[in-house]
Amino acid sequence: MYGKDLVITEIDSDSEEGVGHGPAPALWEPLPAMSMSVKSKPSNKSRDLTNHNPYGTSVTLDMSDFVQDAITHYVNVTKSDREPKLAQTPFCPPGSLLASDWEVVGELEKGCHSVVMKNMWVARTARPDLIKPCNDLAGHSHKWGRNCDKYIACTIGYMRRSKDFTLKGYVGDPLWDCELWLFVDADFCGEVEHTKSTSGCWLVLVGPNTCYPIAWCGGKQGSTARSTTEAELISLAMGFFKVSIPILDFFDFILKSGGRRAYAHPRL
Repeated sequence: MYGKDLVITEIDSDSEEGVGHGPAPALWEPLPAMSMSVKSKPSNKSRDLTNHNPYGTSVTLDMSDFVQDAITHYVNVTKSDREPKLAQTPFCPPGSLLASDWEVVGELEKGCHSVVMKNMWVARTARPDLIKPCNDLAGHSHKWGRNCDKYIACTIGYMRRSKDFTLKGYVGDPLWDCELWLFVDADFCGEVEHTKSTSGCWLVLVGPNTCYPIAWCGGKQGSTARSTTEAELISLAMGFFKVSIPILDFFDFILKSGGRRAYAHPRL
């Protein structure tokens, strides 16, 4: 299926060629866009969730074209003659953001909204690794400083390097045989700019032959945690109440006609 910005690639994974031979691809890996027929083959075999699923349907979310469009948009807004240099991460190196530069108006002040929101669409749709830098930059859109110019240049440079990254999941079980697994984490006061910690969560649908990402989030906490334990509990509360419970209610609505209920895994 092909949308305007997102390519959803369904891969025929029932082929016997290569099954059980060589290292299996990871859940998150760069893959080119493909368009192949789907021929799912049911199986009762349990298997390691870290491996590729040879008995179900593999789905790859590919936004490489839209990422390139976002990079081009940044170049046009900044009126630069070249794309920013490649970056290993979307974050600026330690010590490169000066405290005084937060108060200096950035060059991208008037065009920052369109650039940040274009990147945010990529992050929310198929790129969890971009969600934190996009949230950080969105929080500065009302007061754009010189450090924000540096930050977004690093983010765009990282998007150049990781343009072909895709999000991949596979489904080989009925919904009532799957569970919702929620993973949460937090740092403790890890930003130089402020005293707030950062929350992160990852919600995935898991079954004997299923591992499919459902939702993710990451960003600055609203309060200042006094310990790592408090920061972790704030992250857990956010992931539990804002992400997992709404999805659990949605799955309950889907399954109740069959007399079944969705199940959330107790180990977070």
